Order: sequence, then structure tokens, then C-alpha cells
Amino acid sequence: MKSETLAYLTSGDWQALESIAIRKLFATGENIIVEGHSVRNLFILRRGYVQVEREYQGQGIALSQLGAGAVFGEMSLLEQTGASASVTAASEVEVDVIEELSLRSLLNSLPGFSSRFYQSLAVTLSQRLRNVSEQLSQRHDQSQRPTRIGNISERQIPLILVDAVEQFKQTMTQLEQQIKQRQVTSIQAQTQTNDACNQLMNALSHHSQGEALIDSAWSNLLAFRDLDQLESGIGDYVFRELFPVMMQSASIAYCHTRPRGLIDGYETNQLIYANEAEGDGWLGPFIDGWFLSTHFCQSRQQGRQHLAQLLQHYSQQPSTSILSLGSGTAFELLDVLPKIPSLHVTLIDQDLVALHKTRQVAEKLGCAGSITLIQNDVLLLAKGQEKLTLPPQKFIYSFGLLDYLTDEQLILILQWIATQLAEQGTVLLTNISPEHPDRLLIKHILEWSPYYRTSSELKEFLVSAGLSPIQLSEVKTTGISWVMGRQESSE
Repeated sequence: MKSETLAYLTSGDWQALESIAIRKLFATGENIIVEGHSVRNLFILRRGYVQVEREYQGQGIALSQLGAGAVFGEMSLLEQTGASASVTAASEVEVDVIEELSLRSLLNSLPGFSSRFYQSLAVTLSQRLRNVSEQLSQRHDQSQRPTRIGNISERQIPLILVDAVEQFKQTMTQLEQQIKQRQVTSIQAQTQTNDACNQLMNALSHHSQGEALIDSAWSNLLAFRDLDQLESGIGDYVFRELFPVMMQSASIAYCHTRPRGLIDGYETNQLIYANEAEGDGWLGPFIDGWFLSTHFCQSRQQGRQHLAQLLQHYSQQPSTSILSLGSGTAFELLDVLPKIPSLHVTLIDQDLVALHKTRQVAEKLGCAGSITLIQNDVLLLAKGQEKLTLPPQKFIYSFGLLDYLTDEQLILILQWIATQLAEQGTVLLTNISPEHPDRLLIKHILEWSPYYRTSSELKEFLVSAGLSPIQLSEVKTTGISWVMGRQESSE
């Protein structure tokens, strides 16, 4: 038997381990290791699947799922400490249990076994440390926002845009007074807010492209800026001027507080899908109402509905297994799962809060037993830096994960998806489109920097990963590219 945890053991070493092992059976849901409890055994999984879980606010959230050949319990055994996570049978499993005294006897008696055993553990620990360091570095990079200064000189800011910004602020100040004094109805206030915000975004759009941008460059030749830098500078100016007003919107504020480039989260998606305006002050709810009416929010609401329809369609097949990637909130799944009790879904996301909330909602809907939640980074799984063993999946989908991925990262994940699909299994992916009408809002107000791709480009990526693009019925979600592919038979 081979194991990545004990990679340097020889076939003779494995035979020696097997000779001192006690084989045990565990039923689905039975605990093999309990978090915090002392572990004095080494476990080798012979058959079935186990989940490695860590408790979060009284509930277990899986960190990984392991298959045959996995070794666990080694660190708690050697450190003589309580287990850092629970290990639970995800199916009926067969495990070889090697007791501490038997293992130590083998370490002392079998020539070379001790060095190979500890070398294996040292390499495993080094890899884990490297993975943690990479994750911390990635999170640090995501948390860093641009300074948003130095991209444009004062003379290069178009006076017409300055006037538009000042007019917007004046309009909103007057409207705030009218709302306070009850001189306008809620409908009138929302209409005026929508008009003012749309006019301002139109002004930003006009001055961020074409001849208007070239005119800005010519207005101060001594302060040389290329057009991309000038476009950023125009957005920087509008962002600074509008920040106090826009952040009164609950949805915009939640979007902005997310790490840069990671706008999706439980709170933001919940606000967008609920489509109920919230905010602070007199203006906040009306600014939020405008934001929720934008293509950015509307396309997400429509996308959830269409995705739920597709999931319901593909889950009609018997024994369908569905894998969701980076969709921690799983609203579309929770729309479907209560209607199809036989369906089982595995959801992988690195957002622990989103997974916890999903578990809570699933329990209220009575479908918690139909969903497996795994906290992990899909990109690290694709790189082989994190381990996860799943049965072949009939349907794999991701709604929005690709927005955060470079081309190289996207290819890695598609190649990993191809290894997880069953024959004739289907993959469904979405990506924010280059033709999204709210690109300036996304970039300059929300401070989000996604990777834009067309459906045609996504199809090319599918082919490069060995997947065959298939026809997808027309989806009316403005600003979102959809693509579907299939794992063809290996024959």
C-alpha cells in the first residue's frame, strides 16, 4: 500500500505494519477520532471514505475527505496531544489500527524503519507548512487595497466630471433634507436617487474612455500618464468624492469590506438575493435600492434562479452526485435540495462562515443530511497541495469562482475537475463577462478586480483540459458568461 503521508516506507515496511495491525469496521457517521481526545493509535484507511472535521460554533465542518490508503492520527500519536480534528466515517469503512506500543516496538526492531518513518513525517510536515505559508501570503495580498493616488493630476480631471460629481452631492443633500421633512414619498425618493446615481455613472463612463480620456491626457502634458492610468485616476477621483455617500448602502458597504477581489460572501449574497434595500441614515436605503437594481445585482439574482433550474434538471438522474466549488452560500442548492431527498451534494469552499450558515439553513429546511460541507481551497486541491478523495461526480459546477482566477489557475482547476468527473459527467461554469455594463461600478466603487472572460474563451479552456463543450440553452443573465462541458468516455 502506498501513502503520501508515509511516502518513504518500503513494501517490506508496509507488510510489517500490516502484521501488527488490528482491522476494524466503522459504520457511516461513526467517530474514529474525536477532536481534543487523546490518540494513541495510527490509522490506515483500507476501504471507504472518512471526513476530517473541526468544530465551529458547535458544528462539525469538514476540512477534507480521505479515501483508501490515507493515514491519520500520526501527529497526535507522536506529540502525545489531543487530536486537532475529528475523523468520521463518511461511508462504511475498514481501517487498520496500529497501537502505540506495537508501533514503537517496530520502530526499535526493524532496521531502517525508524529513519524512513520519521523522514516521511518530516517531509509531510514541511509540505503542510509550505501550504500554510502560501495561503497566508495569498490572503495578505487579497487584503491589500490599492492606494488610489498619483494616477491623475488635478488639471487632468475633466471639469465637466467635477461639475457632475458636485451636482450629484448637491442633489443627494437636498434629497436628504426632503426625506427628513417628509416632503417626498419613498417612491419619489427612490426615483430621484436612481436618476442621480445613473447620471453620475454615465458621466464616469463617458470620461473613462475614448476621446474624453485623450482630452484629459492633453490637458496637462507635463504630468504624463498613459490612458490606463488616467482611467484609473478618473475612477480614483469619483471614489474619493462619493465614498461617504455610497457607503451608507448596506450592500455596497458589505461588498467593499470583503478582501480585495473576493466580493462573494454570505452577507453580500444574502443581501443581494433578498433584494430588500437596507442602509444607514436617510439616504442609505435608497442608495441600496439603486445598487440592488443594477445589472450587477440583477444578473446574480437571475443566475441563481437559472442555476437552480439546471441543478433540478440534472439531479433527476438516479444516484446523482453533485460537487459545488467555491459557492459557500449555496443558495441555489438550498432551493433544490428540499425537493429532492435522494440527492447528495458536496460543497467545497474556504469561507468557514458561509459554510456554517449554509449548515444552519440546511438544518432548518430538513436537508442537512443531503449536503457535505468541506472547508478547503479549490486551488490548493488543484495544485495537489491539499488532499481530497471523492467518488466520481456526475455534475460539478461553480458560480463565480472563475472571476477570481488567473488563466493559469483556471487551467489547473479545470484539469482537477476533469479528474473528479465520472464518465459522461457534466461541468457548468460561469465567469463575469467583458461586456458587463457595470464594469466601472465594480472597479471604482466596489474596488473589485475580477478576470473577465467570454463564453467562447471558456470553451477553449474546457478543451485544453480535455473536456468537451456542450450546448447550453440560452441564459438571460446580463454580464455573466456561461459554459458547459462533458467528460467523454475513455473508450
